[in-house]
Order: sequence, then C-alpha cells, then structure tokens
Amino acid sequence: MSAGGAVAAGRRVIVLGGTSEIGLAIVRELQRRAPREVVLAGRDAGALARVADELREHGVARVAVHELDAMASDSHAEMLDTAFAELGGADIVILAVGILGERGGMPADLAGAVDVLAGRDAGALARVADELREHGVARVAVHELDALARDSV
Repeated sequence: MSAGGAVAAGRRVIVLGGTSEIGLAIVRELQRRAPREVVLAGRDAGALARVADELREHGVARVAVHELDAMASDSHAEMLDTAFAELGGADIVILAVGILGERGGMPADLAGAVDVLAGRDAGALARVADELREHGVARVAVHELDALARDSV
C-alpha cells in the first residue's frame, strides 16, 4: 500500500473515552497529518459536544458524538454498531476509557479504588475489544490513564 493509501485508510477514527485529553491529542496529531472523520463516545454529552466543536476548529470536518458508559457493557455493541455505520467502518480506535485515581496512585478509600479499577476493566473493555475484532478494526490504541498522569506530574 502506498503512503497515500495508508493515510486514506486511517481517516476513520473512533475515540472511546471521547473527552480524554490524551485521546484528543492523538486525534489532533492525526488531523494535522491528514483529514479525519471522528466519532467521540463518552459519558458526558455536554463535554462531548464541546470537544466536538474544538475538533471542528482544528479542521476535523466530520465529528459525531455518542453517549457511552464504560460500565454499562450491555449498551456497547449497539453504540459501536452505530459508530461503525456512521463512519462506514473504522481504521483507528483509541481506547481512552477510564477514571483517574488520585495523584500518585490509587485512592485511599476502597470504594474509590474499586471505581478506578472498574472503570478500566470490569469486562467492559474486553467486550469492546471483541466488538472491534468483529468489525475488522485495523489499529487500536490503548493507554493507561493513571500511569500517564503520574508520568506527567
């Protein structure tokens, strides 16, 4: 495949955890290199709308938003099907779902620690990975939010 074909093949991007600063930095860098179409999925509809507007200001002509709660795994398949249909597939999926712990690591209280761990896994991400395989996604980028946050302090 030519370099131009590789760029064209990478134009459809889904960001799970659509308000993640790291996920959005990746999208902005991809957009800087070539035009992209983006679906943002996350819990906060208002924040997703603001992020979509920001991406449009950065030149992303087509941005769609969908609500997605990582803990509500029964809704993942439907949302992913909708996102894939909207873009006509996906070339890159950025898996930026998670809850940040306290600076320096996990929260001191048990309930907070369970929320952080559940937001990262809870079978939800495994379900997403299965759905992505079924849709033939070429690339998936996953980042460990807490580790990245600690490294940036």
